[in-house]
Amino acid sequence: PNNNATIKNIDVVGSQVGNEIYISSLGATALALLCMFIYVMVRFQAKLALGAVLALFHDSIITVGIFAFFGWPFDLTVLAAVLSLIGYSINDTIVVFDRIRENFRRVRGASPTQIVNLSLTETLRRTIMTISTVLLVVVAMLLLGGESLHWFSVAL
Repeated sequence: PNNNATIKNIDVVGSQVGNEIYISSLGATALALLCMFIYVMVRFQAKLALGAVLALFHDSIITVGIFAFFGWPFDLTVLAAVLSLIGYSINDTIVVFDRIRENFRRVRGASPTQIVNLSLTETLRRTIMTISTVLLVVVAMLLLGGESLHWFSVAL
C-alpha cells in the first residue's frame, strides 16, 4: 500500500538494438522472398518465379520507400505489415499463374499475350473482391485500432 513505484513507458530503442532489429527485418524479408521464389519455381517455372519475386520486392520497396519519404516511423508493426503485404501479393500472383497455366492447357491456338490477358480478366473479379475486403478491414483498423495498429494499417 505504501509503494511509491511508478511505471514508465519507454518507447526509445538504443542504436545497437535498433541496428539488430534493422538487420533482422532485412533478413526476414529476404528469407520470405527466397522461400516464395522457391515455392513458385517448384510449382510453376523459374522464369515465372523470378517475375513473381521481383513484383513482391517492388511492393515491399514501394511501401518502405513511402515510409522513408514521409519520415514515418518504421517499427516492428510496419515490418509485419510489409510481410503481410508480401503474403497477399504472392497469393494473388499464385492465383493468376495457376489460371494462366490452366488456360495454356485449355485454350488452343491463342498467343501467350492473349492467354495472359484472358487469365487476368478471369481473375480480376476475385482480385477486386479480395482487395475490397482487405481494404474494409484496414480502414476499420486505422479508425478503430488505436495507436498500436495505426502504422500497421497505414502500411497495408
